[in-house]
Amino acid sequence: MPFRLLLAIIFFIIFIVLFLVGTKHFNSEYKSEGVNVDFRKYSWISLGLFFLFLILASIRVVSPGEVGIPVVFGDAKPPIQSGVNFTNPFASVKKFSIRTEEYTMSKTIGEGKGDKKDTDDSVEVLGQDGATGKVDATLLHRLNKSDASRVYKELGVDYVSKIIRPTSRTCIRDAFAGVSMVAAATTERAPVATFVQKCIESGLA
Repeated sequence: MPFRLLLAIIFFIIFIVLFLVGTKHFNSEYKSEGVNVDFRKYSWISLGLFFLFLILASIRVVSPGEVGIPVVFGDAKPPIQSGVNFTNPFASVKKFSIRTEEYTMSKTIGEGKGDKKDTDDSVEVLGQDGATGKVDATLLHRLNKSDASRVYKELGVDYVSKIIRPTSRTCIRDAFAGVSMVAAATTERAPVATFVQKCIESGLA
């Protein structure tokens, strides 16, 4: 629960308590008739603070190059754009990058991504001639803003490892399976690259 929403709830509870208490009489050592304290007039301060923090809890800022997915009680809502947004105060906002990102699969230690960074993450391929090899590849990808809620519902935050990585590796292996290793590295290099691109686009779609 957002901290500002928690404060709003606390002030609302204080408002209810003070309003129900009403006016209380306190004995005073200085005044023989005692002192009457009207708690209701203080309750309105608590009510004002409740609305203030409720409004603040509804304001969400999404950074440039990001899109936010409001999630209310487990239900993902349509994405909100970068800038200042008013949302349901009970919503948590999951943020996704919509910038062009790169995902590198490399034999060189340190060039990979995530938990694959410290291992050989190149793609092992088998050519049509039976020869084997290892391919270093970098995939450029960008999340469509309109698909962000669907991606979150069906794949979650780590959609790269769940769909982009396995799709690209399969396409690379399929591309090399149709040509000899020598041709793939020389005369057929451009057709192989085109095949991989179209295969990945189709698979991700």
